[in-house]
Amino acid sequence: MTERPQGCRGRCRSLRRRPLCCRAPCRRSLRGGGSLTLLLILGACGGSGGGAESGADSAGMAAGWPRSGPEAPGAPVVFWVDSQGEVSRILSMVPDGADSEGEPARILLDPAPAGGRGLAFDPVEGLFYWAGRNAGVIQRGDLAGGAVETVLASGLDSVYAVAVDPEGRQLYWSDYGRGVIGRSELDGSGARSIVQGLEGPRGIALHGAGGWVYWVDRGTRRLERSRLDGSGKETVVGEGLEVPYGVAIDPRDGSLYVADAGPGSILRVPSGGAAALPFLANAGPHPSLMAVDDGERQLYWTDNRDNAVRRISLDTPGFPETLVEGQAGPRGIVLLRRSGGGIPGAGGPTRSSGVPQ
Repeated sequence: MTERPQGCRGRCRSLRRRPLCCRAPCRRSLRGGGSLTLLLILGACGGSGGGAESGADSAGMAAGWPRSGPEAPGAPVVFWVDSQGEVSRILSMVPDGADSEGEPARILLDPAPAGGRGLAFDPVEGLFYWAGRNAGVIQRGDLAGGAVETVLASGLDSVYAVAVDPEGRQLYWSDYGRGVIGRSELDGSGARSIVQGLEGPRGIALHGAGGWVYWVDRGTRRLERSRLDGSGKETVVGEGLEVPYGVAIDPRDGSLYVADAGPGSILRVPSGGAAALPFLANAGPHPSLMAVDDGERQLYWTDNRDNAVRRISLDTPGFPETLVEGQAGPRGIVLLRRSGGGIPGAGGPTRSSGVPQ
């Protein structure tokens, strides 16, 4: 039997506390049967039985969902898009408040648009935005039972990532089929391509204070940026990337993190730097899109090859922590922090984390 690195022993019983090196011996599935159309589970799943046994089975939830009460104010909440082919859904979990004996995930939207990819959040209106690559749409909604609105349904080829500028009230997206970065009003009006001639843009990130939109281009293997209006396009990192998929900004110091699916690593680009430095070598086989939690100094990402959501400390990185597995193909990810016990779209205040201002 292969010896696991120190720190893995005895930790595989708790899925959410398990580092990456432990994932093989204790894989668990999140898949549930039935169908669900916009459901947000608030607090407990009900009674001592919890999960599907307490009346939740008709909603298509997996048995063993969190049985504890509402998590403490300020707890991080992770949202992600899970997609395989024409089947997509949006889920959430509370990494530090879920019952470790259950599957810590909640289905919020099922089905989501075919080929679900990017996910973003507008902290002003409390709305999520998500992209359906195969469906050729960008939609928005509160993921709490409210109406789902299609923002864009034309002019898209292979839309991938989405981002919201909360100050400028603009929506941004990458479309690798058309090779563009697009921008519109949040309601989809005024849509246009602000950067053209790209080969394969994937993940994007906004830096409001600096006035930049960043993206990684899988085709050219570069990290690039432009002003928020698309002017001043320039290369930030032109070497050292193999298959870049995601980019995230640390709002504390302005450094950038790039998920490279080639070697399965995450790289760090210091603020003002022009080189991608090693940050995490064992990020998984296909690290994709990312989100930063500045409050607890954590970097979150999805991996659509072994179908997991992971995180690691930004300041003292060690082994990655696998939060959930058994997904179909996790892509876009958003990290929010509760304020006063609120849940996005459920009547309580929630503030976003890791959104550069």
